[in-house]
Amino acid sequence: FASYHAETSALGVVRSATAKHALVSLPGNLVGHVALNGAGALDVGAVVACSVLSTSRAEAPGKKRGAKRVELSVDPRGVQRGVRLEDLAAGRVATVGGIVASKEARGYVVDLGVSGATGFLNAKHCAEALERGAAVAARVRSVDAETGVVALAADDRVAAASNGDAGDGWTFRALCVGQRARCVV
Repeated sequence: FASYHAETSALGVVRSATAKHALVSLPGNLVGHVALNGAGALDVGAVVACSVLSTSRAEAPGKKRGAKRVELSVDPRGVQRGVRLEDLAAGRVATVGGIVASKEARGYVVDLGVSGATGFLNAKHCAEALERGAAVAARVRSVDAETGVVALAADDRVAAASNGDAGDGWTFRALCVGQRARCVV
């Protein structure tokens, strides 16, 4: 519990969910609380990357320590805090997570939480229909560095894609919780 603080990222599993709230199982036998606020529903059993908003301990009369509470967010701005448009354009980041911002005639606009970048997921590169607010894991197909448009695909090759290579300019800031990485230690 002590290692969780604001701006920490964690990978968890959705334990239960309603239209407004979800409980996420976290490492350390903790449970995080996510207020969905129109961010779309999370599926029970789904693995989600999230960022910690706050931690607290409830006061319990007659006890030294009360229940632990971890408030979480699935907003990509918190989860992918260190990723820059340059990382996407250079191919250092091959997979990203985002939230569907809107549905368009040919696909979906995806909020990636990366400054200067807007994701576009073409409907033909998507395995299923998505609703506004849905969380999506996607593979980066291409990046237009001038406009900041990132072409995405959410297909069966997302799980096989890995981030990073031996190229110059790779930084650990671009690594986010839940990403696959191609590296040598």
